[in-house]
Amino acid sequence: MAGSVHAHNVGVSLLSNVGLDPLVAKNEDEYVKLALQLASHISALQNLRTSLRDLMSKSPVCDGANFILGLESTYRNMSRRCCKGDDPSSKRMKLLEQSVAATGDLSIKNSEPTNTREDNPGSVKTNGFNTTQ
Repeated sequence: MAGSVHAHNVGVSLLSNVGLDPLVAKNEDEYVKLALQLASHISALQNLRTSLRDLMSKSPVCDGANFILGLESTYRNMSRRCCKGDDPSSKRMKLLEQSVAATGDLSIKNSEPTNTREDNPGSVKTNGFNTTQ
């Protein structure tokens, strides 16, 4: 089932990459409906189970060669950008320096935690984990 944080979407990504998009539910009601459909069609469920290994092995998830080609291409693009002076960390430093100069606020920090709020959708508590054990 799709969700609002990365952990919720790992299954969505895997199902999509092996060609099983129809098994991705958008909400709890749809999830129950899909589960009941699969459970009530035993032969379809059996066919799905016996085909999973083949689907996975032929999917982009297991295509190491193409993954490496994409990764190398990304590294080349990053290197080209860096050689052209396009350095995101330098841009951030310049923006921070401009903010301090414009506002005179010396409390602006170069680095701040981005996920310490309790209501952050990606927080441990929001994902159902008990942190008081």
